[in-house]
Amino acid sequence: MSCPARRAALLLRLPRPLFLVLASLTLCSPAFAGAWTLEKGKAQIIVTATHTKADRVFDADRAKKPAEHFSKTGIDALAEYGLVDGVTVMLKGEAESLTIDHWYGEQTPKSGLADIGARVRLWQGGSSVVAVEGHLRTSGVGEDIEAIGKDGMAGEVRLLWGRSISLWERPAFAGAEIAYRVEEGAAPDVAKLDLAAGIRPWRDVLLMAQSFSTLAAEGEPQDQHKLELSVVYDFTEAVSLQLGGIATVAGSNAPAEKGLVAGLWLRF
Repeated sequence: MSCPARRAALLLRLPRPLFLVLASLTLCSPAFAGAWTLEKGKAQIIVTATHTKADRVFDADRAKKPAEHFSKTGIDALAEYGLVDGVTVMLKGEAESLTIDHWYGEQTPKSGLADIGARVRLWQGGSSVVAVEGHLRTSGVGEDIEAIGKDGMAGEVRLLWGRSISLWERPAFAGAEIAYRVEEGAAPDVAKLDLAAGIRPWRDVLLMAQSFSTLAAEGEPQDQHKLELSVVYDFTEAVSLQLGGIATVAGSNAPAEKGLVAGLWLRF
């Protein structure tokens, strides 16, 4: 089957052609960095792997209904470096594989891409910080990248807020991020809202809750809202391991995914 025919078969039985695009936009659990910038000369690398499955979708009325089974596996690596006080530069690479089963057989689009960006602290007072981030993503490479909307470049602007707090006499934090991404390829422009909160019940353990919301800013109404709960264990001051689960809790024309997340945090 030719590549255009495979893409047509891939999209034919899904609720919306952009179903796969929205599913792919939030493939990997975003590595948590928050609004804080790194000290000058400091660096960190966060490698995150995510595997999710779905056999149901949220339809246009936000109700779940059966759909072709599909699964996604992705890995991304985020490297950050404190360039100067208040400015952190970053480079991110991502690879993904999405498998769909339907009457034409199994179809597996694969893609890889790179993202460069910077976070600039705008204000810091007491335990709160506000920052802005800008990103530029390269066009994806791989099979059927048009079907998952990564056939063009993309740019994103993000506003971040973070606050360190004490909860039950334990160190904790809260954070919120809003973003808008402009897509050059087949994917729609999207608006994003990410929320995070964490607490350290013990010195070496961080309990973290995160939510990731994505809303298509054009075309057919589509949105997806994911919740992730995870535990981060600090083996040393330089090495941490994250394990958790992620699930789509609400949406419109979006897959009802659930799966596992694992991450390795390295600090230099």
